[in-house]
Amino acid sequence: RTGSITVTAILAAAIVSVLGGAAFGTHLWVSKPRSLRGARRLALFLLTTLVPITVAKFSLPLILPDNDDLYLALALPLASGPIVAAVLLEVGSAVIAAMLLSSVIGYLAIAVPSTSGALSADLDALGLVLATGSSALAGLLVASRAERLQGYLGAGLAAALAGGSWVTVVLLLDSDRSFDQFIWIAGTSATGGILTATISVGAFVLLSRPFGIITRVELMELVQLNHPLLRRLQDEAPGTFQHSMLVGSLADRAADRIGADSLLVRVGAYYHDIGKLHSPGFFVENFGDGPNPHDNLDPLQSSRVIMRHVSAGAELARKHGLPEAVVAFIQQHHGSRLVAFFYRQAAQVKPDIDPELFRYPGPKPQTREAALVMLADASEASVRASTDRTSDRIRQIVDGIINERLEEGQFDECDISMRDLRIAADSFVTSLSAVYHPRVEYPEPTRRELASRRAFEPVDEDDDAPRTRDDRASRPRVERPRPAAPPRRSVIVEDDEDEPVLSEDDS
Repeated sequence: RTGSITVTAILAAAIVSVLGGAAFGTHLWVSKPRSLRGARRLALFLLTTLVPITVAKFSLPLILPDNDDLYLALALPLASGPIVAAVLLEVGSAVIAAMLLSSVIGYLAIAVPSTSGALSADLDALGLVLATGSSALAGLLVASRAERLQGYLGAGLAAALAGGSWVTVVLLLDSDRSFDQFIWIAGTSATGGILTATISVGAFVLLSRPFGIITRVELMELVQLNHPLLRRLQDEAPGTFQHSMLVGSLADRAADRIGADSLLVRVGAYYHDIGKLHSPGFFVENFGDGPNPHDNLDPLQSSRVIMRHVSAGAELARKHGLPEAVVAFIQQHHGSRLVAFFYRQAAQVKPDIDPELFRYPGPKPQTREAALVMLADASEASVRASTDRTSDRIRQIVDGIINERLEEGQFDECDISMRDLRIAADSFVTSLSAVYHPRVEYPEPTRRELASRRAFEPVDEDDDAPRTRDDRASRPRVERPRPAAPPRRSVIVEDDEDEPVLSEDDS
């Protein structure tokens, strides 16, 4: 209380530090969050926690001594740290950051003396702690669900409303309150919300790429089908495009069921085969009715063309500025597997040929999301190639693909579990059975149906030229007999009165 640091203040600071460290350590031990694995992600968590604490450490001593300036604390964008943690890491880690921040704010508001030697009132300290904690929690919860830039603006608004509301509640308990104080609360809360949203968006842009993290806003932009790479895929490799869309749907649904990042999975699936733009005609889904170009190549050359789509895809993705999190799907969706078809062809001619010449470079899937795309890619292609698409046969295909990759050790470097694989298999079978369900074979039309249809004339060569009403009136009218039926009068019909015949697709 004399303006100097006392032993009790040091003891209080030590207790706050121990409690904060214990809370964070417990979170790591119990939850084992995937978002905090790795040195870079831990460094990002510390950055989003320590920066707002440092700002509070140097700014609050200037604000707390004077009650008239207390509301300036609401203008401090302290909630931006937990908001950034929620978007770039995960909500659980962001909640821990918010708890640590509010604890330190409470310590600063009560225990640390100001430059003038005065301490803030207990009621003011309580309001500051509640405002800091509630604004951080409200902001991070809104931001974690944001899929557009406007969502981050909403996070700033939520933080402002929560913080201002708690300070208002505490102010109502003060008998010396005045109306001017409520105006201060409104103004500083609005300023704090704007600053929080602005700093948060700037932090996403500055921190996401260096720390190898992709935000939901970026993912929502990449999933749009008007992206230049997806448009090229539609135009130059339509078969690959349709395959990628189906893989995205399969993997998205499976990811949602096992608790993986379904939006990231869908984006990764959409772009996993963009390397086929390098030579789209060499992939079976783009053959059409043309000849097989591999007939003119030996198996080793063909395998090199096929494997090239992985490295070409990674190069193309980086050229267009795709995040590394998406590039990883391109590199990992075949793992270190053999191009078995061409290897077996080559082995028939030369049994001792080195299989490593036909092996993808990898790496193997590093995440559950990449493993799902690998399985969805193979499952969709295999079922599409099969002539038997019953549910039982689809189940055999999917289970066989999963077992084969397990035996090859393709999932040794990711944390996908057997339970995840079982749930994913069930999801794939359900989705593929719906996509490739049997079609109803329509019977031939009856004689009555044929008799009731109107006849039409074949189009003349000059029918494309525009005709006037006089031209139509001068045209000879052609009498066409009806199909065999009870005798009835012939019907004369003009072209513009024809009705289309309903086909199976139309129905």
